[in-house]
Amino acid sequence: MGKHEDRFVLLRKRMEESGALPVPILIVEDDDSRVERFNEWLPPVFRLAHCRTGGAALGLLARSGPWDFAGVMMDFDLDKQVMTDPYVDGEQVLDEVLLRLDRSTNLLVHSANTEAADRMTANARGSNPTVRIDYSYMDAWHFRAWLGDVWSEAVDRHDVFVEHDRKMTTLRYACVVGPNWLDEDPLSFNWSDGKDEE
Repeated sequence: MGKHEDRFVLLRKRMEESGALPVPILIVEDDDSRVERFNEWLPPVFRLAHCRTGGAALGLLARSGPWDFAGVMMDFDLDKQVMTDPYVDGEQVLDEVLLRLDRSTNLLVHSANTEAADRMTANARGSNPTVRIDYSYMDAWHFRAWLGDVWSEAVDRHDVFVEHDRKMTTLRYACVVGPNWLDEDPLSFNWSDGKDEE
């Protein structure tokens, strides 16, 4: 087991002990193998809410509040899953994301469809912090660099809730207690090359 996997085990244990919940990220992706890869790279302080179709994403967003997701990951071509509803592509989902979620929500456009992904990124950057990484070039380092922005936003959101004496229902997200569990930020250790150290 590599060192960052060892740290993941420790993080999971601390989260279970404290009752903290992982920070939620919405991923709209029709390729399950991609989602599996992202989950392999994902620290346990986060969790992915996976929608396989654009229609499913629209339904979830319609039921979501503006602060329900600290980050959103989007593909454009969403045609690999069996669909009973009219086809909805990533650009249509993005429109709903920009309408429903807070402008501070970090977006990651990971589609390999260059033209569509560039168009989505241009549309989103006027509203939300947005990163564009073609999945063909995606690796653990780039993914976790984006997660660092998501983590920072989650911490900032908690501070806003505290400042305004608002309760985050009964939830204690990992970002609230995470940095105190370890000697360093849980996103900073041993991830420079996306591989385990011997």
